[in-house]
Amino acid sequence: MEMDPGTFDDRKVEDLVGLGVNRVDDGIEILGSCGFENWSVDLISSLPHQTPQMWEESLRLPIEARPRHVSVYDLRVEQGTEFGVL
Repeated sequence: MEMDPGTFDDRKVEDLVGLGVNRVDDGIEILGSCGFENWSVDLISSLPHQTPQMWEESLRLPIEARPRHVSVYDLRVEQGTEFGVL
């Protein structure tokens, strides 16, 4: 299960942990307070308007939070998609 920032709270995470869910994407503070131990972070580089400072912050946060796994994906804009038109 993947969850986006702002779409969950303590109660929802506790309910999901009780059901055996063990993978989420964001909400580091909530995960820590609910006892989540096996979690990962997905990072996307080369976002439009992403500065070197923004990327550095994206890297710093997982280093401090110490997830079990970090994945890094480079954004690839495909022609013919809505993102490719921007």
